[in-house]
Amino acid sequence: MRECESLLAEGVTDEELNDAKTFMKGNLALSMESTEVRMGHLAKNEMIYGRHFSFDEMIEKIDAISMDDFSRVVDTIFRGKQLTLVSIGRIPGNTGPETANPILLAGGRRLP
Repeated sequence: MRECESLLAEGVTDEELNDAKTFMKGNLALSMESTEVRMGHLAKNEMIYGRHFSFDEMIEKIDAISMDDFSRVVDTIFRGKQLTLVSIGRIPGNTGPETANPILLAGGRRLP
């Protein structure tokens, strides 16, 4: 949650944006090694956009992401929204279901 607040307040540095782009391009390249993933990309692009995007086109799109683009998306997703955090895992000291908190919250109201 602090990271989301930090994104809104401070944004990211040029270095962080470039690192994220490099990460995305690397993941894209690795995903293209899987026939199943490639076919999924092809099908999705045909259904949504009516065309196929080449690997080079996708790399160009990633490279074209600007700081303004990133900030606009962060604002759209996080600004003015009530964020919710969900986590799964053990809480130190809890040994079983009898120690679980029975209160569930949804949209600020308690559920029975």
